[in-house]
Amino acid sequence: MPPKPETGPGGDPERERGERLVVNLAARDILGETRQLRTKLLIANYDLFNEYDRAVGEAEFRKNVAYALVGLTAALTWLQSPWWALLLIVSARLYIAGVGSERAANDVIVQAVVAELITPLALTGAAGVPAVPEGRSAR
Repeated sequence: MPPKPETGPGGDPERERGERLVVNLAARDILGETRQLRTKLLIANYDLFNEYDRAVGEAEFRKNVAYALVGLTAALTWLQSPWWALLLIVSARLYIAGVGSERAANDVIVQAVVAELITPLALTGAAGVPAVPEGRSAR
């Protein structure tokens, strides 16, 4: 018989898994509106927008340099020596750092939503209609 998964105090593991799924779906919907939320964040809090914009810039720069480095590595490996393939390690590290910066930028957007600085349409529903009917609650 497999061991039961640990749960929080008085928690049901299926309920917790369902709650995590709802949170992940909400975060995905929120991040799907990034263009609109970026503008709302610029209006709501300029300093927080600068933090977001810096993280996005770092992510794009690192990922694009990694792509170019892969091409350069392929050319040098083909024309010079197979030892140049070790440069792929640097490219992979740059790409991973870019993904981390991208995640940090997304975290800024999500935290701005949590702090109620900006409100995405995914949480309010289209045209101001609540996403969850008033008669129902989250619990």
